[in-house]
Amino acid sequence: MPAYNPKLIEQKWQRLWEKSGLYTTDIANATKPFYNLMMFPYPSGEGLHVGHAYAFSGADVYGRFQKMLGNEVFEPMGFDAFGIHSENYAIKVGKHPAELIEHTTAHYEEQLRKLGNMYDWSHKLSTTDPNYYKWTQWLFLQLYKHGLAERKEADVNWCPSCKTVLADEQVITGRCERCDTETTRKKLKQWFLKITKYQERLLANLDHIDWSEKVKAAQRNWIGKSEGATIHFAVNMPSAGNAEAQKPTTISVFTTRPDTLFGATYLVLAPEHPLAQQIAHSSKSFFSAAAANTFFKSTSYGSLLPIILPVGWARMSSCLLSRSSQPMTRSSTLANSTACQRAKRRKKSSLGLNRTTTALQLPPTVCVTGSFPANDTGVRPSL
Repeated sequence: MPAYNPKLIEQKWQRLWEKSGLYTTDIANATKPFYNLMMFPYPSGEGLHVGHAYAFSGADVYGRFQKMLGNEVFEPMGFDAFGIHSENYAIKVGKHPAELIEHTTAHYEEQLRKLGNMYDWSHKLSTTDPNYYKWTQWLFLQLYKHGLAERKEADVNWCPSCKTVLADEQVITGRCERCDTETTRKKLKQWFLKITKYQERLLANLDHIDWSEKVKAAQRNWIGKSEGATIHFAVNMPSAGNAEAQKPTTISVFTTRPDTLFGATYLVLAPEHPLAQQIAHSSKSFFSAAAANTFFKSTSYGSLLPIILPVGWARMSSCLLSRSSQPMTRSSTLANSTACQRAKRRKKSSLGLNRTTTALQLPPTVCVTGSFPANDTGVRPSL
């Protein structure tokens, strides 16, 4: 039996497929259309890697299955040519990104055609094409006009090497997933899209799609709806530069378990909380203790360290409760003595949170001056 010659056999049939328009879809007149979209690759390297072939082959198999069922499958392909990936590659080879994109996309297309997937190349696109990105700009303007886009300062993960903001998922054990540089936390002005205004619709729609429960759970976590109460604690904090002087302030905490309020023993602040910085700078001895403690070092988050305050630094005088539904926040957390004991047995998890924390010790007794609304379904504290 003669050896298989892919260059001879595959090129012949791929030419015939293209000539006959086998994978070209008449979108306007399709009676049983099926849209099979896969993530467009970043044309930011020497060419495709095995991960591209792995992902695209699986998606193409599904598209072919739908075609066998009698559907008219539209399977487009394009290139996500904007962004840090393309910029980094341009820096590496010493060329302007705009000049490089034309070359890299042509090379990627050649390789993708050799895979033999049923892409409709008559609808090829690139995100750097003005005819494409004018619509992304238009969409953003509609969001802005309707009050769904806002710009504000926020704490972000920053890679000093890539010089870009990273999502939490792109930071692996405190390092950039792309270049392995240690990341830092910094405040930058960012654009935010208010998808939480549609959280009810987004959550309801998850019940009507044929996705695995694992993926649905991830989507629910990203949407982040959480029923509970926002509790406003009146506390006395050390003044800046003077650990002995006290000044009143308020710390707002969201909790899903307001019924455990009477067991609260301390508050937990995220390291980026402004009060955490204030507390740290009020006592030089605090830094000395942190530097000498290996537990602090093992739980560091970027350049931030957890802070454990002595009893009496923060005195809670009263608290007000209000029912709320909001995305989960990491800025402050309410904890009770049981959770504290669990945390001590699990030192490196730092109170069970996936980040370093600042703990304010509080007296075991709290004073509730407010209550839940009458229509609240949660457990009410006994006053």
